[in-house]
Amino acid sequence: ALARSLVNGGHGVTVWNRSPAKMQPLVDMGAAPAVSVAAAVEASPVVLVNIDDYPSTRALFEAADVVEKLSGRVVVQLSTGTPQEAREFEAWLTSRGADYLDGALLCYPEDIGTPGATIVYSGRRSVFDHCEALLTSLGEDIRFVGERVGSAAALDLAWLSSLYGAYAGAAHGVVLCESEGVDLGLYATVGVNDEARWIIETVREEDFG
Repeated sequence: ALARSLVNGGHGVTVWNRSPAKMQPLVDMGAAPAVSVAAAVEASPVVLVNIDDYPSTRALFEAADVVEKLSGRVVVQLSTGTPQEAREFEAWLTSRGADYLDGALLCYPEDIGTPGATIVYSGRRSVFDHCEALLTSLGEDIRFVGERVGSAAALDLAWLSSLYGAYAGAAHGVVLCESEGVDLGLYATVGVNDEARWIIETVREEDFG
């Protein structure tokens, strides 16, 4: 979704994925495929990373052929991690001549490139300003949240905590209703949000597949 939005925004995009077949739809749209992380970094003044976590990112970027190409690049991390991991990755990258922005996607993949996409960034303000025109292709609610590089990760964890808290609360409500024989359909109508209603209906319909 991120790469597609950048291509649709008219930017020159080079893509790399650990599963090469996943690049093909983007190549069909006009993106250039890279045969390696090093090739992708070499082709790109701004490098966006979105994989499962920071250790996975570090493992890719610590390869010798990648390290030698980092100087002068901006790396934008959009993987999930902690504020401490953001600080450590910033220190590692800047010591190798790269600039760094830490970002967090406070939205779902289908929101990317739409008004529903909230994405926050932290790091040096000058680096964000340099990349802002590019980053606005990813969604309309793009926010710089401060020069403390851990701020974006902290907001991401806070957002996820609120979501998971709502899920846990909804599940607890299901147990309460079931223990007293209260119809779950009634529970779904009494002021719950969409996430809670989804959990209630899943249990009610026994749709666990």
